[in-house]
Amino acid sequence: YLKIWDTYNVDTSSPYELIKAKYNRLVIFDAGKLHAVTEVTKGKRKAIAINLWDDYLSNQDELLY
Repeated sequence: YLKIWDTYNVDTSSPYELIKAKYNRLVIFDAGKLHAVTEVTKGKRKAIAINLWDDYLSNQDELLY
């Protein structure tokens, strides 16, 4: 399962949405919000992360926080 809390802070007492894995499901959410996944108990988890920015980066050093 994917948990997405309704907060940008590390506060697990906030309300969250629990999203069940489903074949061919795509979940798009604000990754700035607190989120986590539960343990895989059978099969394999596959994930892809894509970041979209409003502005171009001025240099590659901005990629290294």
